[in-house]
Amino acid sequence: MRSLPKQICKLQNLLTLDLHNCYYLSCLPKQTSKLVSLRNLLLDGCPLDCMPPRIGSLTCLKTLGFYFVGRKKGFQLGELRNLNLYGSIEIRHLERVKNDKDAKEANLSAKENLRSLIIDWDWLEPRRYESEEVEVLEALKPHSNLTSSKITGFKGIRLPYWMNHSV
Repeated sequence: MRSLPKQICKLQNLLTLDLHNCYYLSCLPKQTSKLVSLRNLLLDGCPLDCMPPRIGSLTCLKTLGFYFVGRKKGFQLGELRNLNLYGSIEIRHLERVKNDKDAKEANLSAKENLRSLIIDWDWLEPRRYESEEVEVLEALKPHSNLTSSKITGFKGIRLPYWMNHSV
């Protein structure tokens, strides 16, 4: 399956969209934000290269395997702000986050049900100053209930305060 039919976005009572191992699926429909009852978006094994816009409007969403940070409004890290995520999430393309203010909009410190966090900067993308990467990572401070974290592609000059000092 290379794409989902856009009619799937009319299923306003859909609770789970399981797309595990859809190896050829590259993008979700643009109207995915209309799935207002969606609680679980299972994407493990999908080679998605973009997220649908305004995923933050899916306020019932609890499970989101990963999130791609985009450059335009509706695709930025702040889309995670109002999601009460459970379990784990991988946030990719942090090199696209402009500054620590944008990173704080993800509101990771309020996501008390998040247990595992993977954050990733793409090695191949153009980079900013290492100190700016530290500021972005500092702003992504998770809730203290987090039990596992992994950081890849980070080229900062030091670790953030929240990693060096336990609360």
